[in-house]
Amino acid sequence: MKKYLFLLPVFLIFCLVSAQAESANHIVISEIQIGGATGFSTDEFVELYNPLDTAVDLGGWQLIKRTASGAAYPLLENFEAIQIPAHGYFLIAHPTGYRGSVAPDTRYSTNNSISADNSVELANSQGIVDLVGWGKASNFEFAAAIPPGPAKSLERKALPGSTAESMQDGGADVFRGNGEDMDNNANDWVVRNLPEPQSANSELEFITAPAPPAADQNLNQNSNQNSNQNFNQNLNAPIANLYAGPKSVLISEIFPNPKGDDAKSEFIELFNFGETAVNLKDWKLEDTSKGAYVLPEIALASNGWLVIKRSDSGIALNNSGGETVNLITPDGAIVASAHYPESAPENQTYALIDKTWVWSGKPTPGAENSFLDPNQAPVAIIKELETNFKIREEIKFSAADSYDPNKDDLDFQWDFGDGHKAEGEKVTHKFLKPGKFTITLLVKDSKNKTGEKKIFVQVSDYQKSQAVTISSLLPNPSNEETEWLEFFNADKQAVDLTGWALRSGNRVLNLTERIPSQAILRLTETDLNFALKNSGGLIELLDPDGKIISRANYPAAKPGQILSRNSSGDFLPRGSLEITAALNNNVNTASGQVAGAVTQKTDSASTPEKINLSGENQNSLPWWTWVIIVGVLGLAWLGYELWRRRQKADAA
Repeated sequence: MKKYLFLLPVFLIFCLVSAQAESANHIVISEIQIGGATGFSTDEFVELYNPLDTAVDLGGWQLIKRTASGAAYPLLENFEAIQIPAHGYFLIAHPTGYRGSVAPDTRYSTNNSISADNSVELANSQGIVDLVGWGKASNFEFAAAIPPGPAKSLERKALPGSTAESMQDGGADVFRGNGEDMDNNANDWVVRNLPEPQSANSELEFITAPAPPAADQNLNQNSNQNSNQNFNQNLNAPIANLYAGPKSVLISEIFPNPKGDDAKSEFIELFNFGETAVNLKDWKLEDTSKGAYVLPEIALASNGWLVIKRSDSGIALNNSGGETVNLITPDGAIVASAHYPESAPENQTYALIDKTWVWSGKPTPGAENSFLDPNQAPVAIIKELETNFKIREEIKFSAADSYDPNKDDLDFQWDFGDGHKAEGEKVTHKFLKPGKFTITLLVKDSKNKTGEKKIFVQVSDYQKSQAVTISSLLPNPSNEETEWLEFFNADKQAVDLTGWALRSGNRVLNLTERIPSQAILRLTETDLNFALKNSGGLIELLDPDGKIISRANYPAAKPGQILSRNSSGDFLPRGSLEITAALNNNVNTASGQVAGAVTQKTDSASTPEKINLSGENQNSLPWWTWVIIVGVLGLAWLGYELWRRRQKADAA
């Protein structure tokens, strides 16, 4: 019997070692959400975990999904050259559907999505690195995993004995990573009721991590009563030898790039979230360069902090190229780690807040970590412009004066309040209906901080009238005269011609003038963008809707001959020196020349009075006409007199 009792512990130890040997030796897919709540079918993500003790470059890898029929579709076609740190995470999300609060490290390069009975493969140039299938998937490892329901996720276990309960917050395995891989999807995965995506900024997790205490393990608990604890107080705390027991000490904050002299201000902060003090004698801090600091006999009190300055440790944290700091127990186990892959921003601390590493603008050595976003929101500015416009008028909007205090690149999104949107620093838009509209400019920086500006514009319809006509034109001027064309407004009110157009063949002139009631507007050769044909032609006046309001289908004109509309709408000559005008209230064209005038009504009709340019009475004839008349009459009299005398001679 004693023999069997002796063999039993040996067998248990063998089983434990065998079970631990199943921990993955490669990057694994660690959590998958295939859809969110009702109406959010593409609220999905794929999380990767690195269970190794070294970083792995993902450059050139692929993420692929397969349907139940085995058809393959790419999700992420080509990973960028980026490293996933040892015991760290990497988050990939759907490009438009993902709604999680944790920012993804990258998004799918396609719009493909995963769904029920699919499988997901992670592959590199050598082949498939990891694979998971669920439900009725045709591709899986040994047996498919249980399909998660809506707004739930599949999560890889930390250990062979992990359960859905032990992997949830407060469970024994919540901080132990996701390294379990027995090549059996049915056994290696559990369903999470509350998905917890983790990214490259999340806390590193180790299979050796301790189970959280039964009490609230929030790093910030009891922070008020402990915020003044410091190095000296920790020296007086009771010492407990916990080398072989649970490890409750974390790296909670590092300050790599302070403003000024780094050697004077850099620090590494430790925090003990356990219920008892921990003796840190012979524990070690080690950075990427393998520079190490062996801690003296220090008791780190429960819920206490220890701030280790660079001047004490000799560890110089990297300002560029990334950094990893490990906390190692005397037996060589890494129990905590802090890692940043990028350059350290100046005067920002890297702090562990709510289990996520973030850059904060507020260093808090020896106290509760707090987040102060160093990234300031951009300032959105819409360049000043008029606020009253016409429908179909092209309006130019500019956000060129917007700026970002951190000098980040900006994206510009416009909402015109009429159902239309646009992107870009400078955009144009036309409103198709009248009304008051709110223009919203949203400016976003590279870190998704936004600034917003709103303005209001009034859009009105163009003025229309049936009483504006083309009344006269001079297509073939003589001497020093120039071509001109006149409109007459017989309406009872002034008419704004903005949005109206004058068309001659394929040439169109957009009008902007205003004609008072009962007035004439003249456009001269300098105002027109086309020539009036001497041989005759067709000119049309169009209102803002494109409707033809007036036509001038005029015949050939002799030099100096003015053509005017008669009551039938035909254009006939009316004397080379006769024009339509009036004496008061001149109307100016865009060129600033006098174009016409308001005329007084006649007794017979509301038509302009006609005056003679020379100032003579318009009913008198030119002097040479009278010479001809007199000459003709004289010749007639002379002829009659000769005829009469001849008749008289014949009678005698």
